[in-house]
Amino acid sequence: MNYSYKRKQHFRPAEEKRKHGKQARVGFHLGLILGLTGLWATPGTSASEDTHVDPTVLHAQLQSEITRELSVAAERYQWQDYRAEIDITLPTSVKHLPACATPIVIAVADQQSQPIGNLKRKVSCQSGPQTWDLNTTISVALTLPVLVAKSTINRDTKIDVTMLSHQTLTFRHDKAFATQPQQVIGRLATRRIRTGQVISPTYLERQWLVEKGEEVLIIASKHGMQATTKGIARENGAQGEQISVQNQRSAKVIRAIVSDRGKVRTIF
Repeated sequence: MNYSYKRKQHFRPAEEKRKHGKQARVGFHLGLILGLTGLWATPGTSASEDTHVDPTVLHAQLQSEITRELSVAAERYQWQDYRAEIDITLPTSVKHLPACATPIVIAVADQQSQPIGNLKRKVSCQSGPQTWDLNTTISVALTLPVLVAKSTINRDTKIDVTMLSHQTLTFRHDKAFATQPQQVIGRLATRRIRTGQVISPTYLERQWLVEKGEEVLIIASKHGMQATTKGIARENGAQGEQISVQNQRSAKVIRAIVSDRGKVRTIF
């Protein structure tokens, strides 16, 4: 059986207008209530869309963190005029993670000494009803001027400025290199370094602040009082290391900690 609706012949237009106006007002109030309770969704959106991690925002946070790490390394290792290419890979599952109510935590998850090459970072949400953590891979290619050998440097040769030159290179792996002449001048080469080869601190003898046989200043302190005397180093020593030192006045051999160029400290 078919039904059809037909307006009455003498139906008043004003009545119909009032009827539709009432329906519109009811629809508006219903939409407002649903919107306030989070149940109303506009076309093309989801009510739960804002409850998950935004991969774009997370990508930007990781980019900012790696940029900060590079800035810290640049100050520590005296990098000049460097530029970095940062490539971040996020797993596809990230968009299903619940949004974090507090700032996420990014932690180092590798053993690399510098933020160069393939880095591992752990991203964590440590608060809220559902905590989570995520492992990410970040590739960093670093381009900067570094020191290279101007000519072949033989083993046991003391480095001087005439043996060095700068060359701009790109590093895609964590590799030790020097960027400033003062980092290597005066140190002995522990292996043969070819012409054009990067001057790596690992190719050089450790940088001694005190050398065996040289005169040093012994600084002794106790309860805020300080006394100094001279001595002779019996060993090479880097900063913070303990070495044997002979007191020139008493000829007594003591153990002291290297504190600076030509200086050691002891406690009496």
